[in-house]
Amino acid sequence: MADIAEQLIEKLQTLETSIFEGQDATRQKLALAARKLFHTLETKEEKTMRLAIEEPVMFSVLQALIDTGLFEGWAAAGGGERDVTELAKLSKRDVEPELLRHQLRLMAANHIILETANDRYAPTPYALAIGDKSTKVAPALRIR
Repeated sequence: MADIAEQLIEKLQTLETSIFEGQDATRQKLALAARKLFHTLETKEEKTMRLAIEEPVMFSVLQALIDTGLFEGWAAAGGGERDVTELAKLSKRDVEPELLRHQLRLMAANHIILETANDRYAPTPYALAIGDKSTKVAPALRIR
């Protein structure tokens, strides 16, 4: 596995955008795959630090969703794929479904959760860690 990783690292480091001239769809697919790989390899601690420092809007939305109890409720319910209405009901506070829909799309775009279908979401291990009090991820995302 180490050999494959080293070969992949070497190939990735030599990539230049010029090789994708006229192949925008291929370039975009590679960029999306690289972004997904980045989020897959990132530890929960690294993700927490990145969100706090580099992603202020995400950080604020995460704090708001933590305040509603969404992540805690979702983890307590065993995770799993849910629609927006179900997720609103898992929250400990009243949540406007339309606002939650926008927040969840932002979370999915940043690989905090997965959008599995239109208005259906599944938690990532990181999202479940936010809802699990034993991990201390949620307190690390708090600024108060």
